[in-house]
Amino acid sequence: MDTSKNQFAAAGADALGEAEDGPESFAAQHLQIVEIEDDAFGAGTEKVAAVSFEQARRGVVEAALGGDHFGMFQLPVGKNQHGDLLSTIHYNYPSFRRDPQPAGGNIRATPAPRKRLAVQREASTMSCVCVEKEPESRMSYPIEKKFVVAVSSTVLFDLSHEHALYLEKGLEEFRRYQHEHRHDVPKPGVGFPFIRRLLMLNRMYPEEHPVEVVILSRYHADDGMRVMDAVREYGLDITRAFFMAGRKPYPFMESVNASLYLSTNAEQVKEAVSLGYPAGHVLPCAAVDDEQDPQLRIAFDFDGVLVDDEAEKVYKKMGDLEQFRQYELENRDRPLKAGPLMPLLQQLSYFQQMDIRRAQDDSGRKRLLRISIVTARGAPAHERLNTTLSALGLEADEVFLMGGIEKKRVLDILKPHLFFDDQLVHLAPVAASTPSVHVPFGVANTGAG
Repeated sequence: MDTSKNQFAAAGADALGEAEDGPESFAAQHLQIVEIEDDAFGAGTEKVAAVSFEQARRGVVEAALGGDHFGMFQLPVGKNQHGDLLSTIHYNYPSFRRDPQPAGGNIRATPAPRKRLAVQREASTMSCVCVEKEPESRMSYPIEKKFVVAVSSTVLFDLSHEHALYLEKGLEEFRRYQHEHRHDVPKPGVGFPFIRRLLMLNRMYPEEHPVEVVILSRYHADDGMRVMDAVREYGLDITRAFFMAGRKPYPFMESVNASLYLSTNAEQVKEAVSLGYPAGHVLPCAAVDDEQDPQLRIAFDFDGVLVDDEAEKVYKKMGDLEQFRQYELENRDRPLKAGPLMPLLQQLSYFQQMDIRRAQDDSGRKRLLRISIVTARGAPAHERLNTTLSALGLEADEVFLMGGIEKKRVLDILKPHLFFDDQLVHLAPVAASTPSVHVPFGVANTGAG
């Protein structure tokens, strides 16, 4: 949200008791003075406009004054006990001070005070604690009810050069590079096309915005400023981000109700999955995204991804395909247990069904979401697959029973924006041309490095 200098001048004057525009001022409509509790600092937010996180641990934000508009903060530093979104902004405004405006209009951020503040004159600086009120529709959709996907910074953006610099020269050199290249927008990462289209599902529910993407990053908060700048530059509706200065991100999935965590760190994904978190390792891929294509296509392997590894254990134990087929035929009416990404499929299915109904009501409407299953199963093992999906009220738009044929043959035509599989042997041939995610779950990954 941008507002003109005159509006912000009125906001400041209003809070000072010197209002020229009266109750119609920007402050009266949008801002409140609130109290920050000592334990109130978190990372919740809703998108407002163009500034970035600097140091959440210190309660700091940074804003920039550009042209004739003041860029409102994008990431509040926390919430108060009433659930209001908070941010402290320290801004200079020419009409309230005598010294000249600094070049570029930069605004220095300082630690957020933890007391009630009125907007007040402090030499040449005015300080205030501001609340950006959430729309009623979003407030009625708490994070517990949202469909949330968590991603690392390196999934969303191509930071491979920066990562190589970190490995070669260490943390300090990496951080120096991030600061020096703050305004260099990184290229989209492997997961960018998936995330961009996932957020577009909110078009089905423009009031509620039930789809949420949260960045869970090991970066320091000030290093993450470049990431958040890129989020804004690409127009992504991502407003929540946790920068944890080297701490493992995946335990914080629970705090945001995430159904999936995507990372380029294979070891951390493996650890997360072993502890029961639904996570996937995003592999390098050189596929070029068609930005004119709005449809989101997601493809899943079945065993070890959507369902558990029961069938894979049986096959490994028997070592004979015919015996395995007989086992599956005998158990065709018994659904398989859920695997790590079944909750993800269930949540996607809600949007899938809505999308199908809308397409039926409007024959000219193109589907926004298609879900496919690409599995090594063939007949008669397909019956148990159908039994499992039917028991959960789920369906895929396409099911490919490959029966031993290389999956790349189908995926190169299907062109999913992400393909999830539990076996690297299946992913190795496809990852170069299809954005792929390894889910290191179950017997297929026993002893995997």
